[in-house]
Amino acid sequence: MVHTSLHTGWSSMMLLYELLLMDTSDSTYNPIWRQGTYVMPFISHIGIIHSHHRWSLTSSISLTQHLYWSYEHVPSCHLMLSGLLILASCWHWAYSDLDVFSSTLQSSVSLDLNRIINIHLLLSSCLCTGYGLAHISGLFGPGMYTSDLHHILGSIRFVKPTLNIIALSTLTYTIIPSHHIVAGCFSLLISLWHTSSTPSPILYQLMHMGNLEAILSTSIVAIFYTSFMTSATMWYGSNTSPHELYGITRYDWDNAFSSLNIEGHAATIHPRSIT
Repeated sequence: MVHTSLHTGWSSMMLLYELLLMDTSDSTYNPIWRQGTYVMPFISHIGIIHSHHRWSLTSSISLTQHLYWSYEHVPSCHLMLSGLLILASCWHWAYSDLDVFSSTLQSSVSLDLNRIINIHLLLSSCLCTGYGLAHISGLFGPGMYTSDLHHILGSIRFVKPTLNIIALSTLTYTIIPSHHIVAGCFSLLISLWHTSSTPSPILYQLMHMGNLEAILSTSIVAIFYTSFMTSATMWYGSNTSPHELYGITRYDWDNAFSSLNIEGHAATIHPRSIT
């Protein structure tokens, strides 16, 4: 929890620092990625593009519609969450000998890491399902940042999930909430099954489930997969990395794909201006 609170506090303080140095005079020719921002593109990607100081990344400014989803309100809530997580970690340190966390599969008294991890998996599954079902779709959230084919005009839209195997294409935005909903539901069932049923003592000792180092080292696989996919989409570009927020990818820049797309788009609109 301390690790999560440090990440939450750092991201909120970094966003507030970027807001102080932000030049909001021209968001078209001086976008946020040219100003060296780091946290602002990520928070803008999940639908936070408005500020209480009456400026926005897009041309539409609707402060009444997104009153709670603003650049100032979200980091303030994260700062309060960081403090609550620190208090919760202190409580867990003081009451770490609860029976719900004790393991009976070993001769000595130890923590039931299998149950502890699956409790955290249960909470993360609820967040994953709620993010895809409510936040992106607009049921309880601002939606997400979407862009056109040429990454020129971007705006916030409500993306509805498409629960269809045939429609699971990497070129559509509907797979993003669909994947979050499916992954959250599967993880929810897995966490409930692992929390209610414990493995046999032989399997428990064979897989070193009582060893904290073994449990933490297995999580590196999931973190590596997430970082690998994020780095690949940032390098080659995808729907999850619009150019208005993160800038032109290195792959597009080296192959001059962005300039060719802009010239082709301009030729279709004004054919005489190109010739």
